[in-house]
Amino acid sequence: MFIIQWFNPFAWLYRKAMVNNLEYLTDLKMLKEGTDKKIYQMNLLKVSVPNLPLNLTNNYNQSILKKRILMMNAKKSSVCSSWKYLFLLPVLGLSILFLNAVKTTAQSSSNQLIEKQDRDDTKKTIYSKSIDPNDPDNDEKMIIETDDAYIVAQGMIISNGEMPINGNWTAEIKNDEVCINLKSDKIQGNWWIKKDCFAKSDFTGLTNNSSSFTLEREAGITTFKGKFTGSEGKGTYSFSENVNFKSYLVSQGFISIDEKILFQFALADIYKSYSQFMRDQGYDPSIEELKSLAVHGSSKEKVKEYIDKSKKLGIEKITIKDIMQFEIHDIDMDYVMKMKDLLNQDLTAKDVVQAGIHDLSPDYIRSIKAEGYPNMTFKQIVQFGIHGIDASYIKALKTAGLTNLEPQEIVQAAIHDIDANYLKELLEAGFKDLSFKEIIQFAIHDIDDDFIKKIKDSGLDLTTQQMVQAGIHDIDANYIKELSSAGFSNMSFDEIVQFGIHDIDAEYLKELKSAGLDLNTNEIVQAAIHDISA
Repeated sequence: MFIIQWFNPFAWLYRKAMVNNLEYLTDLKMLKEGTDKKIYQMNLLKVSVPNLPLNLTNNYNQSILKKRILMMNAKKSSVCSSWKYLFLLPVLGLSILFLNAVKTTAQSSSNQLIEKQDRDDTKKTIYSKSIDPNDPDNDEKMIIETDDAYIVAQGMIISNGEMPINGNWTAEIKNDEVCINLKSDKIQGNWWIKKDCFAKSDFTGLTNNSSSFTLEREAGITTFKGKFTGSEGKGTYSFSENVNFKSYLVSQGFISIDEKILFQFALADIYKSYSQFMRDQGYDPSIEELKSLAVHGSSKEKVKEYIDKSKKLGIEKITIKDIMQFEIHDIDMDYVMKMKDLLNQDLTAKDVVQAGIHDLSPDYIRSIKAEGYPNMTFKQIVQFGIHGIDASYIKALKTAGLTNLEPQEIVQAAIHDIDANYLKELLEAGFKDLSFKEIIQFAIHDIDDDFIKKIKDSGLDLTTQQMVQAGIHDIDANYIKELSSAGFSNMSFDEIVQFGIHDIDAEYLKELKSAGLDLNTNEIVQAAIHDISA
């Protein structure tokens, strides 16, 4: 956009805002990964303020450091104030009008990988090629890996849409299961594909020699016509609604029910008693929520177990979204309850999902406790799980001399890949009494034994803080050698740092000399600050 609209002042502002936003996102990511906020902010400050700042200059003038720190400490906007963002809608509308890309048709050889995220925050991956939707033999040319109720695609475009009640099918019988791909091109020239697996017993009239078989559900009957050759088959399908089921849904307050919605309910096997059961549990599900519950396999028994055992965890009432999240992540409520007892604290629905995602078993918690951390909170356990911290990692840190670390410090060590080998390298390189914060600084700036050795070989014997400064400003042995070859061999470390801060390299030094300027180190720094070049 900026290349095309360089003349537009708003494009300049937009680019600057985008760059700033990337800084904010980086900070948010670091804090979410467990980085200590205070240490992180101090590190940013150290980067922006070198040892010898020059008067009336800002050595990090492209930084929005102050705004970043304010953003990290700011409270999130309240829901009540979110109405202000409505003023952005007209601007967004104009942006879409003038900047929207032209839709193109995919070439037959092009592939597209799209990650689609549904309302349950679960990513679905779809691989597609541009193919002829009318050809029922195209099943091998497309792979769909998704639990979503339906996918609509055209060329390289994937979008939502209602499922047609007529189309083509291909299927494969695997033991007692039948996996069917449903395809159609009846949506305004688009085509869609949906894959579902059913128990073979769900079908009526399904044999290897049958030319027609049905899938009967309370919402209606789906008729499949075609034939199987061995375990694979193909043909056409059509759906007929159950008028009585439709009337029941309308009587329950669900409006705008048509055949396409009933077809979705039939495939997801939504029935009358299920809807009433959810109401009896205190929920008022929408059509979409009913469909999602059935798609994710949330049976009456499972839902009742989630509700009852969640109360024992300290959760007064889980939402329908929570139930779907439990199903998606295959939550074992019994093991979550054991975890609650081990941690001696109530858990939220989000905690339960986190436990499932990161496989935080009771045995894992016991092993962490045995290493001297008996009072871990659930949040701390999750952080350990995210960063792969187990009992053996903690033991290795202790053996290497890092004892009595706080849980957050162990997380910091894991984030920055500090292990026993790294600590041994620093010790052998001559840094014996480093504090934990100093070790973190070394790791952040990729200071290892090789870096230290080469710095020493170049003639610099640096303190711990100077070594960190060298790492921050990319001052390594090659850079020092480069300056020496340009005639600056007896510089102090502070002078080298100033050169590094202002990107002064051998090429720049040669340019100044070729232009007739024979300057000392301080003058060269001044020249770089004020963009004086050949």
